[in-house]
Amino acid sequence: MEFENNDATTIQNKRHWHEHINFFSQKSLEMLLEASGLKLLAIQKLDISDDFRNFQIQQVVAQK
Repeated sequence: MEFENNDATTIQNKRHWHEHINFFSQKSLEMLLEASGLKLLAIQKLDISDDFRNFQIQQVVAQK
């Protein structure tokens, strides 16, 4: 499952909210980097799903 589809069910099923957890699509990360004056060098998605939840971590390498 990817969060890029803005599926409201995904957000409603989130059990624990923490201020350091955010939901970004790849496009929104690219826009954030550009607005910050950073150049995107690489992006990688890691699937960390388990038997109960589906999650991805996006790792970004950027250069100023």
